[in-house]
Amino acid sequence: MVWQRFLASQMAPAIVARTTVTVVGGAYELRANGSRTKFPGFLSVWEESKKPTKDDATPGEPSESDETENNELPPLTEGESVDLTDVTPEQHFTQPPPRYSEASLVRALEAKGIGRPSTYAPILGTIVERQYVDLLARRFHATDLGLEVTDRLVAHFPNILDVDFTAHVEEDLDKVEGGEVDWVDLLREFYKPFEADLERAMTEMDEAQPKETDIPCPREGCDGKMIVRHSRYGEFLGCAKYPECAETMQMPATEAGAGTPPESAALPPTDSPCPKCGAPMEVRQGRFGPFYGCTKFRETGCKGIVNAPSATLCACPECGKGNIIEKHSRKDKVFFACDQYPDCKYALSNKPTGGTCRECGALTVEKHRRDGETYIACSRRECAGGKTGEESAK
Repeated sequence: MVWQRFLASQMAPAIVARTTVTVVGGAYELRANGSRTKFPGFLSVWEESKKPTKDDATPGEPSESDETENNELPPLTEGESVDLTDVTPEQHFTQPPPRYSEASLVRALEAKGIGRPSTYAPILGTIVERQYVDLLARRFHATDLGLEVTDRLVAHFPNILDVDFTAHVEEDLDKVEGGEVDWVDLLREFYKPFEADLERAMTEMDEAQPKETDIPCPREGCDGKMIVRHSRYGEFLGCAKYPECAETMQMPATEAGAGTPPESAALPPTDSPCPKCGAPMEVRQGRFGPFYGCTKFRETGCKGIVNAPSATLCACPECGKGNIIEKHSRKDKVFFACDQYPDCKYALSNKPTGGTCRECGALTVEKHRRDGETYIACSRRECAGGKTGEESAK
């Protein structure tokens, strides 16, 4: 097969004549597609047989089922009358285009001239990190936040959000690199209309209205309802009587307004006093989940807290005393570190499995390929063992 492919790469291109015939019969138009090989060229040695499937096809591009067979049509001339010989009724239902996968979205960006190979990965990472989309079963699903942001940006910055504008900018940047366009003039041409749109958006863009729910505020003595609000960390529930009541909680697993508040009781009450003022502690909700907070927070502003105990993943190999637990950074990035911090600063960016590498003895971690498959690998990048081969996690 390799030899045939090599031979084909050295041969002349094939010449294929493609024909489309439209037959008008009353109010109906019938169309037939066909092709005829005029010169086989490299096809004499090598012919690709696999075509994109519907799942892998970029929306708007033909898939295997959309392509016709390479049938040769009989010679026809424009205006010629043809006889109907047979009718084969078939029923087809219009199908929506498949959701983008990482691969099909990159192909769509390439086709529209948006981005460069070095920017495709950051583009995909940004829309996921900012929670504009969720990646479910290797397909992108727009979130409510993503739809809201898109609607507002398209309404107030239609030129910048236009696909042709982005492709045009890419071409201009290439001209700047080639010395054909001065970058100062290019920025001046862009910024003047952008500044006007930005000032207009600052005055005309309405604040997003929170969604009401039927979940009562859990704060004692407050009769308000919880409403869905947005922050840079995503959606959360906040009391409708804010700022009089600043109670917040995480979004419940069910749809807003149709469920019950998340069970803070999953974190049991504690008799431990506040580490700052000695007042009793209560279970409260934060963006990272439930935690123990001082009951005097609303009265005195005491910010004494005790984080909920995290599930132990494995023993820390660095200090031998602590355990590896899941943690969150200030930017809501998940990482895994020793619970004896700051005495032990051992940390991992990938979730440890609890196993060890058979080459060097370091912890093994879960890693993810671009296609969504999870595999097990050594936590040390310099380890020659690399992936553990036969081990994989679905």
